Amino acid sequence: MEHEYLDDRRKSLEEQFFAKYNHERLERMREQREEVESREALAAATGIEDEGVLHRLVEIGVRVDTLSALYLFPLVFVAWADHKLDDKERRAILKASGEAGVEKDSVAYHMLEQWLNREPSNEVFDAWKGYVEALRGEMADSVYNSLRDDVIGRARRVAQSAGGYLGMMSVSAAEEARLSNLEKAFG
Repeated sequence: MEHEYLDDRRKSLEEQFFAKYNHERLERMREQREEVESREALAAATGIEDEGVLHRLVEIGVRVDTLSALYLFPLVFVAWADHKLDDKERRAILKASGEAGVEKDSVAYHMLEQWLNREPSNEVFDAWKGYVEALRGEMADSVYNSLRDDVIGRARRVAQSAGGYLGMMSVSAAEEARLSNLEKAFG
């Protein structure tokens, strides 16, 4: 009798172990499938073929519906140069997002809001830089240069929006350094 009880208990524990193992394994497979699907969708939308760049973009949460937020990232990057974001910078970025067609109820807008509420990590800049490098290989030089000029110009306007003292030194040294980093990313 006791032997049957122990045997039943062993079977129950084995079933619990394998159920948990199978659940974890299925979850990992689902996550891997979602990442592959996201990379494929980004590749189709952007023309980027570099798996490393696609992986980094997916890793930081970029999906097809958030690409426009990635376009706005340089503005946020410059605005956070002094590790704080003032109201004028926030308004300038939100204005630019409206001009870029980012709807307030979109996923891209929510991603932008996160960046406005908390300074993005260096990993976001690295992923953005990889995105820009990949775009260079996919675009005609004239289109790429136009994109660069537009992005850098918008970022500079955000930097200037904070003002300065009597209109002088409206772009801080930290903002200039970040603008320089953006320009270097474009090559």
